[in-house]
Amino acid sequence: WWLKASVLPALYWNGMLKGREWLARPKKVAARHD
Repeated sequence: WWLKASVLPALYWNGMLKGREWLARPKKVAARHD
């Protein structure tokens, strides 16, 4: 379960950050600041 616990959040954050980049590319710096 520890593998899932470490993989899922990583994928979640990765997907969220990528989604933000796609949705709001001009706000890339702001998104990174958050």
